[in-house]
Amino acid sequence: MDIQEIIKNELTEEQQRSAVDSSQEVLTIACAGSGKSRTLAYRIARLLADGETPESIVAFTFTEKAAESIKRRVSQALQKVGLDSALIGAMYIGTIHSFCQHILGESDAIYRQYDVLDKNRLIIFLIANYHQLKLHLLRNQWGTKYFETIEQLADAWTTAHDERLSIADIKSSDSLLGQTLENLNDMLKSKQFIDFSLMIRLVVDALYNNDKEYGLIARLPRNNPS
Repeated sequence: MDIQEIIKNELTEEQQRSAVDSSQEVLTIACAGSGKSRTLAYRIARLLADGETPESIVAFTFTEKAAESIKRRVSQALQKVGLDSALIGAMYIGTIHSFCQHILGESDAIYRQYDVLDKNRLIIFLIANYHQLKLHLLRNQWGTKYFETIEQLADAWTTAHDERLSIADIKSSDSLLGQTLENLNDMLKSKQFIDFSLMIRLVVDALYNNDKEYGLIARLPRNNPS
């Protein structure tokens, strides 16, 4: 029984369309418990059956717990289509943050020593370094309360990375905010901290810039990762 027949037997018609679609981008929207993970598992199995290398497969999940669930489903799907479930070991299935942390660690060993901050830990870092970062200046400029200032600065930091804004451009519009973000960046680096938004930003910037200095591109899957 070939892969197409197996997918037909295992998935609904709508799920089948997502699993076999050869387009580079497929948007699948469905409610919880509707079979998205199962569909993704068979899409991965189909790609491998069609000749894609397992190293070219990258699947992002929101949590590590979800990643383990996806891996189990992929393993089951691979066995169904007659492929070795050990191929999972050559793929990446996990959170985007862990993926970026791995890529950075492979590109430069210094990143392996960095402590990763989530949003809550970033806020704690700002609280601990409130005076050193001179956040009272922002508080006076914005007319905000203590915790509002910290939360707004954390949001500005993550937004700058999410939108790939340069600190120089931010400085040209708001010199105090830009300088504070620059100081925060320097402090995080000196104390060997990195947050989720900066991890993703560094990897994305390397992709956009085709950065060869740290070899990031060389370590990313090249065969149409899905």
